[in-house]
Amino acid sequence: MGSRNLFFLFLFLFPPGAPMSRLAALSTVLVVALSTAACAPLGEKTTGEKGNVTFSYSGRGCTFGCGLDRSALQGSMVSVAAEGGDPEIRKSARLVGNAVGRVSASKESCQCVSSSQSRNVEPTGDCVSEETKTCTVSIDVETTAPGDDVLELVDSSGKVVDRVAFHVRPAARIEINVKEGGTLNGNVYEVHQGYKVKLESHVYDAAGAEAIFMKHGVSFDYADKNIVRPDTAVLIGSTDIEDMISDRMGETTVKVHAPGAEKVVTFRVIP
Repeated sequence: MGSRNLFFLFLFLFPPGAPMSRLAALSTVLVVALSTAACAPLGEKTTGEKGNVTFSYSGRGCTFGCGLDRSALQGSMVSVAAEGGDPEIRKSARLVGNAVGRVSASKESCQCVSSSQSRNVEPTGDCVSEETKTCTVSIDVETTAPGDDVLELVDSSGKVVDRVAFHVRPAARIEINVKEGGTLNGNVYEVHQGYKVKLESHVYDAAGAEAIFMKHGVSFDYADKNIVRPDTAVLIGSTDIEDMISDRMGETTVKVHAPGAEKVVTFRVIP
């Protein structure tokens, strides 16, 4: 679904003459949705070689899915959703060559869908006559080396249900953005003492496309944790955002790195 379709959807949901409070809510949602669409197309999927299953990434920039023509970041964990195929055939995932990584988890979930609702059902469960059963296999892949492989969905006998090309690339460039807590002054981010900071990382491959990663892949080295340190109070955060806190005044650096590239960020803690 692109930005044009989103616009007409919201126009349908919020017709002319709707209360101002409702229109205000619409404008907020519309801005967020369109900005997301500008960063990454919504709902991109890749149809498998046999045409039975669609594959898509989830994770950073892929809330609604990204196609597998994109590259997974070397040294990271990525999540792939494989949707479709015969819902009565149990399926699991494997990498054919295991040269670029390994499948660390593969879990199938199913739903019974009708015109009015959907409900979860065990993969071996049945739906009633007015419902349609659909199943998705959630696949976690740990990437270890650059290269190309084939991700296959197979049945319990090992027969291939569908397959798709799977690409792993190292980082060629890292861009950072201090989302909260810091103000750029020249080449230095100034942070007030005791403030929290969110450092967002974007990783690009040699082709200039943003690489996909769900977990790890990007690491942070602190030159002086007495000045700026990781915010350990944040137990669950986004994989592409490092939460930090400034402890005492001074100047220090944080190195953001992934296999193939790094970026050094300078922070100056002020009163």
